[in-house]
Parts: sequence; structure tokens; C-alpha cells
Amino acid sequence: MTEHDLGYFRSVAKYAFRDWTVNTGQLEALTCKSAMETKRYPRVKKREIKLAGHSVCRITDPVKVTETRRSGREIPLIEYPAYFYCHERRVIRQLADHQRSWILYCYCHEMNFQHQVNICSYLWRKFTYQTADIKITKKVKERLKILVWLCVQQCADSFSGLANQGYSQSDLAKLMGMKRDNWKKNYHHFWLRLISICKALDREALCQIAESV
Repeated sequence: MTEHDLGYFRSVAKYAFRDWTVNTGQLEALTCKSAMETKRYPRVKKREIKLAGHSVCRITDPVKVTETRRSGREIPLIEYPAYFYCHERRVIRQLADHQRSWILYCYCHEMNFQHQVNICSYLWRKFTYQTADIKITKKVKERLKILVWLCVQQCADSFSGLANQGYSQSDLAKLMGMKRDNWKKNYHHFWLRLISICKALDREALCQIAESV
């Protein structure tokens, strides 16, 4: 899949979960329905009616109904774009947990804590698998765990089109409380690997959407 195709399906994900309601949604649309006013006859209630020589007892009273307000145009209960992207929303909801969380966080801006858990857990599992044959000290590994969510935020900003050039090595070294030389020697290549895993997750999720749409 080309970068152009990936960009197209990124737009699909954004539009699928966009709020298309002009006002406040379906409850607002219901207020445009014609309101009715009901009043019972205030006079003496006549229970028995004679029809063709027979007496009929009415169980209920007649109700007077008058329309009190008329709307020129009713607001649709669902906007056309929201209806148009129903299939895409179903496809995204059926993705694997880590893929669905990535799409909803990165492109739909759903700030659900469970999305953070799913994404970070997946990235760390992949990172641990890819570095299984590399000796990493416990101290370095604990510091790398801190970088996982930072990596997710940087990639999400980049893919969603925000003006973010990413963190420089000096910035990352400062955030980690170490010198730049130490960062470059012991952490930078691991940071690039996390970025690579995150990009692979993005491509994998978008390709899965493309296959199902």
C-alpha cells in the first residue's frame, strides 16, 4: 500500500468518527416534531350514546387535539455523512484491541485510558520480542518503558497531520535526565526501534481497514 493510499484511509478514519451534528444531536431533532396539546371536554361527560336503538357505553372520553407549533423543516435524526460512514465505523470497531485503540486515539481523538493501555502493552510486547537476543540492563529497560507512551504521542501527532517535528536527541536526553552522549550511545537506537514498531502498527491497522471496507 502506497503512502497515498495510507493517507486516504487515515482520512476515512477521521471522517467516520467525526461529529456531524449541527445542533445537539437526536434529542434536538425530536424538538422539531410538531407538538400537540390535548384537552378533555370540560362539560358533563356523556357516557351513554344511543345508536340504532341501542345504548352504547363509552369507556373513555373523546380527546381534543390541536397542533400548537409547526416546523418548516425537521432536522434529520442522523446526518447523511454519519450514515454514509456506518460501515467504516463497524470495521474499525471490529479490529483487534491494539489496532482499534490506535485508530481511535490517533485519528478519532478518543482520550480513553484503555486505549493507552492497549497501545503501550502491544508496543512493549513487540519491542521485548524483537530485542530478546539483545542484553539490556534492568535500569535501561525501566527507562525505556517510560519512552513508550512518548513514542505513541509523537507518532500520533505526525500521522494526524499536526505540526510536530518530533523530539530531538537533546530534548529526549533532557526528559530522561541524562547527558546527550549517554542517550545517543545507550538509548537512541532503542528509541528508533520503538518508532519503527509504532509506524508498523499504523500501517497494519490501516491495511486491515482497507481489506474490510
